[in-house]
Amino acid sequence: MDSIIFSNIKQTLIDYYKKQDEFKDMNFAGSAINTLIDGMAYLGYYLTTYANFAINESFLDTAQKRSSVVSLSHNIGYMPAQGTSAKASVMVTYVGSSSMKDFIFPVGTTFQATKDGTTYYFRTYKTTPVNVTDAGKYWAQLDLREGTLIQQTFTQDPDSTTDFILDDNLIDLSTLTVRVFESDTDTIGIRFDELTDINQFSKKKHTDKLPCLYSVKENTDGRIELEFGDGVLSESVKPGNIVKVEYLSVSGKAANNITEFTLTNIPDNPRSVSFWMVTPVEYSNSGTDRESIQSIRQNAPKFFQRQGRDVVADDYYSDIMANYSEIVDSLSVWGGEDNDPPDYGSVYICIKPIGALSLTSLQKQSIRNHILNSSVVGITPKLVDPTVVYVNMILNVEYKRINLQITKDELTENIKNTVLKYFNNNVSSFNVDFKYSKFLSSIFNVNDTILDVTLDNTLYMYFMPLTTNATTYELNFKNAIEPKSVTIGPYYVYGSSSKMYYMTDANGDGILYEYRDTDIAEVGTVDYETGLVTINNYRFPTSAGEQIQISMKPASNNMKVTLDYIFSINSINVNLIADDAEETK
Repeated sequence: MDSIIFSNIKQTLIDYYKKQDEFKDMNFAGSAINTLIDGMAYLGYYLTTYANFAINESFLDTAQKRSSVVSLSHNIGYMPAQGTSAKASVMVTYVGSSSMKDFIFPVGTTFQATKDGTTYYFRTYKTTPVNVTDAGKYWAQLDLREGTLIQQTFTQDPDSTTDFILDDNLIDLSTLTVRVFESDTDTIGIRFDELTDINQFSKKKHTDKLPCLYSVKENTDGRIELEFGDGVLSESVKPGNIVKVEYLSVSGKAANNITEFTLTNIPDNPRSVSFWMVTPVEYSNSGTDRESIQSIRQNAPKFFQRQGRDVVADDYYSDIMANYSEIVDSLSVWGGEDNDPPDYGSVYICIKPIGALSLTSLQKQSIRNHILNSSVVGITPKLVDPTVVYVNMILNVEYKRINLQITKDELTENIKNTVLKYFNNNVSSFNVDFKYSKFLSSIFNVNDTILDVTLDNTLYMYFMPLTTNATTYELNFKNAIEPKSVTIGPYYVYGSSSKMYYMTDANGDGILYEYRDTDIAEVGTVDYETGLVTINNYRFPTSAGEQIQISMKPASNNMKVTLDYIFSINSINVNLIADDAEETK
C-alpha cells in the first residue's frame, strides 16, 4: 500500500480479494460487496491515520499538540518557561502641603495604565521609603510589576488525591508563594520552596520536619500544577492540611512598552493619591508569554545535554534560555576560539533583552553570578553588549497609479509596516542574514499595483573615542563597503560650538581622510571587501563622553551579522513613483 488515502486502501482490498479463489468471479462494483469494502477501507483509513498521529505525538521533533510536546519535555527534566510580568519603574513626587516624613510606600501600591484600549495594573512588590530633597520635596522611585494578585486555597482530602491546579493560564512563577497549614486553626503555617536543585533535599527549615519543597509542572490542559513530596525525601501534604497559594496572573508581552502610569491606590493610607505626580523612569518591559512549542523543541534537548553544567557554547545557551528566557529577546554564544581576535579559554555571551538593545547592570550581574556557578573550571564566561548596526532604508517604489484602490499615504504606511514586520520577524536577531530577494517578495505582496522596487541602504554604528591620547581604532561592519561611502562624524571640536571635522574615503582608493577646515590629512584605511575601517594612532579633538557616528553604504543589498552584531532598523523612507503609461495610451 503506497499511501493512506481512502481510494488507495479500497483498491488494495479489491486487488487482494480478486486473487482469492473464493472471490474470483465476484463483481466488486456491485452495491452489496462495494458497501462492505467501503466499510473496511474506512476502518483501515481511520486506523492508519490514528496510528500516524499517535506515533507523531510520541516524539519531540514531530509532536504538534502542546500537551504532547510539554509531556515529552518533562520526561527529560525540562519545564517550559511560563509567562512573566512586565516590569517598570516610576518616580513619584509629592505636590501636597502635608509632611511625608518617614512615609513608606507599602507593597501593593497600585498604578493603572492603558495601552490599545486595554487597562493594565502595575503594583509595587517591596516597601519603599520616601526621600526628601534639600528643597524639602518628597519623592520616591518605585519598581513595579504588572499583574493581578490571585490567592487560591486547597484542602487535602482524606485519600491525599487533591490536584493542586492553579486557575490562571499565564502565571509569573517567580511571584508564586506556597504555605501549608496544619488545619483551619493554624494561623502561621510553613512556607514551601520550589525544588530547583537536588541539594535542597539536605536542607531543613525545621529540625522536626523533612525539607518543605514543591515542584511545578504544566499539565495536559496547559495549567500549572503543584506537586508535593511523599514524606520520604521531602515533606508531604497530609489529609486535612490547607494549602494557600499566592501569585500574579500577568498579561505577558501585551503589557510591554507602556509609558504613562497613574497612581490609583496606596493600601491603608488615607492621603489622596492625587497629591502624587508620577513620572516614568523606565518604560514597561520584559513581559513574556509562555514558551512556544517550537522553542520547547529547541531548548529541551539542549537542557538535557548539559546535565547541569556548562562546558561548550550550547551548554551556556541552553542554561541562559532555561533560566532567563523572560528577559531574552535574542541570544548569541560563541567560544573564544571563534572570537576576533581569538581568546582561548573563554566563552562569550551576548544578549539582546526584550524591549531594549542591552542589559541593565543588575541583569548582567544576575546572569554573571548564575553562569559562574555552573561553569566548569578553566573556562571564563564573558558577557558583552550587542554591537548594533543601525539601518537607514530608502525604498523607491514604482506603482501603477490607475489601478491603485487606496491613497498614496495608505500605500506608504502599508509598506513601512511591512518593512518593520519583516525586520522584527526575520532580521532583529543575532547570526541572521538579510536576504534581498525575500525582502522584495514581502514588499511586492503589499499591493498588486507595485511594479518595481529599488533599495538604498545606509548602515551606521557608534563608537566612543579616546580623547586623552592617540590610539588606533578598528571599526568593522563585517559587510562589504561601497567605495566613496564611508563617513565618520561630523564631530565638534572641543571648546568650539561651530567648528566640526569629519573623515571620509572621498577618493574611493581605500584611504581614509580627515577634513579640518581647509586641511586634509590621511588618517586611516578602508578594506572594502571585509568592511573594516581603521583609524591609525589618532586622538579625537572632541569632548570626553561624546559618541561618534560612522556610516557606509553596503556593496550588496544582501547583508549579514555574526556573533555579537545585530541589525536595528532606524528609519524607513518610501518614495512612490507613479507609472502613468496606461493613462497616456
